[in-house]
Amino acid sequence: MPTTPALVTDLSAPSGPSGSRNSDSGSRLGWLDALRGIAALAVVVDHLTYFTLIELKTTAFAYFYPGWFGVALFFLVSGYIIPASLERRGSLRRFWLSRIFRLYPIWAVAVGAICLLSAAGLISIGAYHTDHPVRTALGHLTMLQSLIEQQPVMQLLWTLSFEMVFYLLVSALFVTGLHRRSGLWALTLIGATALLGFVVQPAAGTATAHHKTAFAVAGLFAIAIAGFLIGRRLTIAIGAVAAVALCVGLLSTSGLLGDWRNIGVLALMFTGTVLYRAERGQMPWPRAIAVTTIVGVLLAFMMALPAPRWFAVPRDEPRWSWLTATLLAVALFSIGLKWRPSRVPGWLAWLGRISYSVYLLHSVLIFIMLAIVGEPDKLPILTQVGLAAVLISLLLALSTLTYRFVEDPFQRWGSAFARRIETRFGSDAGVAPLLSGSRRN
Repeated sequence: MPTTPALVTDLSAPSGPSGSRNSDSGSRLGWLDALRGIAALAVVVDHLTYFTLIELKTTAFAYFYPGWFGVALFFLVSGYIIPASLERRGSLRRFWLSRIFRLYPIWAVAVGAICLLSAAGLISIGAYHTDHPVRTALGHLTMLQSLIEQQPVMQLLWTLSFEMVFYLLVSALFVTGLHRRSGLWALTLIGATALLGFVVQPAAGTATAHHKTAFAVAGLFAIAIAGFLIGRRLTIAIGAVAAVALCVGLLSTSGLLGDWRNIGVLALMFTGTVLYRAERGQMPWPRAIAVTTIVGVLLAFMMALPAPRWFAVPRDEPRWSWLTATLLAVALFSIGLKWRPSRVPGWLAWLGRISYSVYLLHSVLIFIMLAIVGEPDKLPILTQVGLAAVLISLLLALSTLTYRFVEDPFQRWGSAFARRIETRFGSDAGVAPLLSGSRRN
């Protein structure tokens, strides 16, 4: 996971593809849309300040890092809503069809735009991608490219790699009936983060996955997804085994283990799930608050402590800005959860709905801006402000269009396709959990 402050190497944006298509400002999930909207704007502002209004990096952002704030907030939202989405219907097939039709269409638009910009000579996506097109395609189609040491064509895609790992883990836990033990998984992962950082990594370094693992990863990924989509007891079991093998293999061999964000972000996601359990009455609130506090504080202070060589935060960056960003993300999510019945402003709900397009497309517009303007940081300060305002306005307009004509239609088609599959082959709802007695959980 890169740390160099340049667009080609560090567009660490949150993924945010976990939204509900029909949520609005007055719905039960409107508060999640509001949080996604805030997170999306925070990331866009952060990435803009690499090239314009860069004085913010050394002033306000020395105390608060908006990019990581947005990432952390988005991961908390995903951790909250993804298990809810799966458990509401109890259907792995419907869950994965919704993920596929949610994630891939606008992803294809964004990646296609980057490829066109590269073909036009406006940007360079790297020699590896052109020298190894099959491996690159396999890595990106699984969205796990960042965990097999492939440089993504857009660096911000690293977040989707961890979203996909989270989906696979949640699915496997659901199959085994262990999905309700969210507090245990959150604490285990944050403990592993500390152990790897302070003991294993400084002593042993990191292992590096070979690029050829793209073929093995793609095979296991295909087996897992196919098993879940077929929806029979045996295929679901096979899919769960493949999912666990894939996640364990990726997380234990990737050279990215040297970065606290990798296991730590999964702990953050499961913390969102812990709060979902408490809100649903499946976990006592004192326990949920204790788990959330442990994960948030431990992750935040690991960022601020003097740097073991495993930390990704460069030594010349203010570490306290990462700490305050993490704690503020947890605090804001908790406030949103507390006030979830309240109606949120319509513009925030709208911004949340288009946040996945905002996340994927803002780097495309920044690349175009750089191709046109050259060095925007050399312009007068008022011109830089105007340029940033124009780019954000264009981004919001474009994202509204892509949501209307790409995201929303594909989600509706995905729902219709799932209904047709169930009519033809029957529903898989209730097939999992597979372990005896697990349904009592």
